[in-house]
Amino acid sequence: MTQPPVTKFSSPVPKILRWVFALGLIAAIGVVLFRNLAELRTHEFELRLVPLTMAIVFYALYLLGRGAIWHLLMRWNHAGTSLRFDVTAWLASVTLGKYIPGKIALYAGRVYWYRDEPISGLVVSACFVLDAVATLVSAALIIFVACLIMPLEELERFRVPAIAMSAICLPFIHPRPLQALVNLGARLLGRESVKLPVSFTQCLIFTLLLAADWMFMGLGACFLVHAVAPLASANVPFVAAAFVISSVSGMIAIFAPGGLGVREGVFAVLLGAIFPAGLAVLLALISRLWLTAVEATVLGFLYVLHIGMNGPGDGPGRRPEGASSAK
Repeated sequence: MTQPPVTKFSSPVPKILRWVFALGLIAAIGVVLFRNLAELRTHEFELRLVPLTMAIVFYALYLLGRGAIWHLLMRWNHAGTSLRFDVTAWLASVTLGKYIPGKIALYAGRVYWYRDEPISGLVVSACFVLDAVATLVSAALIIFVACLIMPLEELERFRVPAIAMSAICLPFIHPRPLQALVNLGARLLGRESVKLPVSFTQCLIFTLLLAADWMFMGLGACFLVHAVAPLASANVPFVAAAFVISSVSGMIAIFAPGGLGVREGVFAVLLGAIFPAGLAVLLALISRLWLTAVEATVLGFLYVLHIGMNGPGDGPGRRPEGASSAK
């Protein structure tokens, strides 16, 4: 007699708790802001449109640059997808996936976009892992450089975590350990192993390109700060590094959807070294609005362009006729 299928229900409690934690952090930041309202009232606010425009442009360039670097990695792995497709796939999976607690949607979204493309899902998984570890290593490089330029206590406290992060991630920059990790997962899932065509030199180039792209985000944050409060040129490296540190903190905080609360908290604490506490918190909250608005705008533009110009095999779930999927 055939047994009826068993429906498995996943408890929503962990997700709810993560959102409660993130919103709690935001509330705590709001309390700090409220307690410093008197100090904020003494600050003469003047929104500078030119720095604000530059902040939007630089962050948009960062996003497009990250997508282009991802496309380069996919080319090295013989994905056969277009630049427009890869940039949209990267941005869509990151922008939408990071707000789902647990970060698993970041990976699931990336694989979903390539589900019917002529590239193995395991290769996409390997590229995702490389993208993640190279992002952390490249951020650590930015922190090290910032510590050399501005040896402040606020930055120095992140030197040891950056070294530890690099020590954990560096082995997987090399294709062999990365391939071994992915094939281990493949065996556990009962799937055939894969051989990654990417070389160690290409992986290093990929990491260095990510480090260069981080600078666009950091400079964008500097322009954003300067749009609200005058920023001395001597403090530009500090603010840029502070925003990179806060972004990485949000990435590794898997309990916080989109790093909500964590990114703002770390950025506010670091900015407190050069700005009054209330102003530092306000700038951190404004940075979240800036990130979300630019990400949504760029993703919307790319998606409309993607749909309007989608040729055969260049959309999610589509590929050239006759092409076989190497799943």
